[in-house]
Amino acid sequence: MTTLSVAEANALIAVDKITVREMVWIAKNTNHNPKFQHFETAIKIDNEVREDVYFRAIYRPEHAERKGNATLWANASIGVALHASNHRISAIDFDDKKLHINKKGQGLPHYQAKLIGLHRHIWTNDGYGYAEPMELENIRMETIINAFIKENNIQLIGGFKPLPQEQLQLLL
Repeated sequence: MTTLSVAEANALIAVDKITVREMVWIAKNTNHNPKFQHFETAIKIDNEVREDVYFRAIYRPEHAERKGNATLWANASIGVALHASNHRISAIDFDDKKLHINKKGQGLPHYQAKLIGLHRHIWTNDGYGYAEPMELENIRMETIINAFIKENNIQLIGGFKPLPQEQLQLLL
């Protein structure tokens, strides 16, 4: 799957899908402290495991970063997405300080808009990069994941599993 039309992306989103494994959060192998926590799994469609279609959730807690002699505060960030091959075709992201600028999606309502906070990415004729603001009853990881899997027709086997205890400071 080298290129993906909007119709193909929407058809993939519309079809019933099930994760291949239960949710287990894993610390991402990076030099960051605290570590990103992530969960990734292949997707099964019509009893066929598709290694090229997968669900991914990433969380990084708020933390202080040293830049020379300065200490900068970085807020928590969340990303939940459906991928087809190397394409992030649907996603919900949250970061209340990082700016997202819509450089894709010409002709769509939020083209060239600057978004901060909770937003939904959709696949466009230009590919990935267009997002729209969204609202949920809260911005906890469980709420975001459950909204995402409902919108994308994904059954998460075993249901949502909370982040490891030391990561639970997010947006409570």
